[in-house]
Amino acid sequence: IGANVRVAPGTSIRADAGTPFHVGEGSNVHDGVIIHGLEHGRVIGDDQQQYSVWIGKNTSITHLSLIYGPAYVGDDCFIGFRSTIFNARIGQGCIVMMHVLIQDVEIPPGKYVPSGSVITTQQ
Repeated sequence: IGANVRVAPGTSIRADAGTPFHVGEGSNVHDGVIIHGLEHGRVIGDDQQQYSVWIGKNTSITHLSLIYGPAYVGDDCFIGFRSTIFNARIGQGCIVMMHVLIQDVEIPPGKYVPSGSVITTQQ
């Protein structure tokens, strides 16, 4: 966990089933967020090392979201309330709004994902 990362009460960061994790400097992990890794080292981080979950710098993971590794969330991203990221890669600068499911896909940098979206195929 990098410098100046804020982890709110009620958050669960569980590196018991999959490791390691990375949370970049200046990021926010809000109340009730769960970060949990299923598998060891299937994500390549920005440092070219293997991770179960990589969360970049200055990224906000907001209330009650679930980041379930293998998962990569790039720098300067916003993951909205109650969203789920599983086995996915979210590029730098993406905005993912509320109640979104992103699974088994890669979202290119700078994309906006509207509330309620379900994205489970690359098409």
